[in-house]
Amino acid sequence: MKPESSESIGYIPTNIHPDIRRILNEPEFGNIREKKVLDTTYTNTQSGLFTLKIPPVIRPFAFTFLCIAVLTGFFVLYRWYKNRTNAENISEEETPADTAVHDIVKETDLTPKNAILLLESGNSISALSVLYRGCLKYYEQKHLIRFSPGSTEKTCLKRVKDKLRGVSVQYFTDVTNAWSQAAYGRLIPAEETIRQLADNWQLLEKTA
Repeated sequence: MKPESSESIGYIPTNIHPDIRRILNEPEFGNIREKKVLDTTYTNTQSGLFTLKIPPVIRPFAFTFLCIAVLTGFFVLYRWYKNRTNAENISEEETPADTAVHDIVKETDLTPKNAILLLESGNSISALSVLYRGCLKYYEQKHLIRFSPGSTEKTCLKRVKDKLRGVSVQYFTDVTNAWSQAAYGRLIPAEETIRQLADNWQLLEKTA
């Protein structure tokens, strides 16, 4: 820092008012005038902006801890990426179980009664398939909603939501979610849940 500069005046001008002269001669004022100059020169006293202080006790293990943290971060990212990739790669084509249902259940037999029969025989996925395809058939016949052969569950649900409102749409959403989880995610709902979906079949007719 630059030292403060001072400018001293050792005399009092003679051509000033007597009252001002008297005041300037008071001890409280004196006859020294200082002019302070702000030093804006920057002096870098440190080698960096931040200094990391590590306790001596853990210094020998600091590098090990750092490596573990980095490896853990990479592992978490890898698991996240792998799970995301697996979710995106789930095929929305017909599964073998769904194909079998097409073979043994005719389009005219897509009723909740047949779904319960399949459920009681131990074929939960086929029971859900009958309920799901029965919903599609109902919407096609009663509300003239057309579904292309290659339409996914997501697309079919969107078409129903675009045209209808009410309890019917919520019921179809529940059936779609249960069927998709069982067919593609192999997360088969409890038998009681599937039975309840079959018992609530009449909700299809409650549209807004």
